[in-house]
Amino acid sequence: MYIKGDPVTDYSNYKGRLFLVNPNRFIFSKINAKRGCIYYSPENQNPFAVSSEYPVLKLDTKQILGDYFNLAMRVGPAREGLVGSAAGMAKARTNLADFKNIQIPLLSLAEQKAIVDRKRKAQDKIVAAFLRVDELANGIQQRFLEYLGLKLLQEQEKLKGFAMFWKDFERWGVRYNQQALAGLNLAMGKYPTVFLRDAIADLENGWSPQCLNRPAEDEEWGVLKLGAVSFGLFNDRENKALPKHLKPHPMLEVKKGQVLISRANIPRLVGACAIVSETRPRLMLCDKIFRVVFCADSAIEAEYLDEVMKLPQVRHQIEAAATGTSATMQNITKPSLLALNLPLPPLLVQRQILQDIVASRAEIARERVAVNRIAREINAEIEALILGTKKVSEL
Repeated sequence: MYIKGDPVTDYSNYKGRLFLVNPNRFIFSKINAKRGCIYYSPENQNPFAVSSEYPVLKLDTKQILGDYFNLAMRVGPAREGLVGSAAGMAKARTNLADFKNIQIPLLSLAEQKAIVDRKRKAQDKIVAAFLRVDELANGIQQRFLEYLGLKLLQEQEKLKGFAMFWKDFERWGVRYNQQALAGLNLAMGKYPTVFLRDAIADLENGWSPQCLNRPAEDEEWGVLKLGAVSFGLFNDRENKALPKHLKPHPMLEVKKGQVLISRANIPRLVGACAIVSETRPRLMLCDKIFRVVFCADSAIEAEYLDEVMKLPQVRHQIEAAATGTSATMQNITKPSLLALNLPLPPLLVQRQILQDIVASRAEIARERVAVNRIAREINAEIEALILGTKKVSEL
C-alpha cells in the first residue's frame, strides 16, 4: 500500500469526534471496505468531515495517482485482500493495519495516467449510452401521452391565487387543482374516461401469515412481499417462505398475465402497478397487494391497464387518495382505487399503443445489454492493464 502520513486528527472546527478530509486524502469504510466502499478525494474536492469509522489517509502522490489507486483497489489481489481483511461475526470490519498491508501493482506514473485516461474515456461513452437509454425510456411515456391526447406534467409555480373553469374542477384542494391546470386533467384527452370500477370486475387481495425470514425454495409455497410490485416491474424473488405447518391457499397463487397493485407503501410507491410477465409457481398474494379481476368481455387490456396506472395523471389521483399518518407508509383503499379515473380508448387503439410500447421496450433492452457488455469489457481491460496481463503500450 503506497500511503504515507498518519490519519488526520484536526477536527477542532467540528463538534463531536470527526476527522477532516482534505484534497488528496483517501478514506475507507471499516464496515464496508470489503464491498469496495473506498474513496479518493481529488484536488478539486472541498474539505469535508467523517467519523472515526472512516480512517483518513494521505496518498504518496509522487508514487501513485489517486484515480489509479481507486481503480487498483478494485481488482485482483487488492479486491481479494479487502474481502479477506474483514473480520468479525456480526459486522465484518477491516482495521487500519490490515488495510495498509494490502498490496497493489505499482506502475510508472505515465502508465498509471494512461490507464486512468482509458477508463475515463470509456466511462464517458458508457454514461452517454445510458443517457440514451434513459431518453428512450422517457420517450415511451411521452408517446403514450400523445396517443391519448394528453401532455407531460409541467412545473407549476406555487401561486397564491389562480382561476379555472368549473368543468375542470374535479375535487376540492388547491394543490390538486393547480396540478390539474399543469396538465393532469384527463378530460383534456382524446378519449373518454371511466372509473376503474367500470372497467374491471373487482380487486382482490391476499393473505399475510407469519412467514419464514427467507425466500421460498423451488418446491415450497411462498407469500409475496410488497417489493414484488413496488417498482412497477414484477419481481418474484420478493417473497417469504410459508412455514410447513400452514396450509397454502392455491386460489391466491399469482399467474402469468395478472395485474397486481400495491395498497400500501411510501407515498411515491403506494398504488404501484405491475403485470406478472413471468413467475415461478406456488407464490401467493399478500394482503397488501391487490389483484385485478377482469370482466369476461373486458374493455381494457391487462397490459394497457398496467401502463395507464403509471401515467402522472393517474399517479396524481393515487397519491391524493392515499391516507396514513406516517410519512414512510401510506395506504390506499379498494374504494379509492376503484374510483380512479382512466382514459379508455377502444381495444384496437389500446393494442396499437401496446405494440409501440413493446417494440420500444425491446429496443431499450437491446441497448442495455450492449451497454452492460461494454462496461464489463472495459472493466476486464482495466484489470488486465493493472495486473500486467495486457501491456499499457498496447493502448
